[in-house]
Amino acid sequence: MPIQWTNDLASGVEKIDTQHKLIIAKIGELLVACKHGAGCEETLEMIEFMEDYCKEHFKLEQEYMREYNYPYAISHARQHRECTDFFIALKKDVLENGVNTSTVVKINKHLVGWFITHIRYTDVKLGTWLKEKMA
Repeated sequence: MPIQWTNDLASGVEKIDTQHKLIIAKIGELLVACKHGAGCEETLEMIEFMEDYCKEHFKLEQEYMREYNYPYAISHARQHRECTDFFIALKKDVLENGVNTSTVVKINKHLVGWFITHIRYTDVKLGTWLKEKMA
């Protein structure tokens, strides 16, 4: 499934949305690289970049949640940990099995699905809260 930014993914918080747009673009690049035969080293570099960038992004969101006393912060942070755990498992899989069809399926099914669902529902809800509190 192709992944691209759509307006229904906007949280309304510019810094969060800017980071989301980059994350979505990088997931797309990762998928293209895997589908076109990227080697393990290149794929691992892309996965590690994504993992590091997402950790920074999650840190930003969690700082906002603390600062503005977001009532759903615990469940939101739990979802962030699930994503971080996925990156760890994906790196392990690529190291053990290389880049193959299974890698693309995992990225499509989990990473694309997770981010779209998380942004559309969890982060948009956070954005609504933050816009009200920041006003």
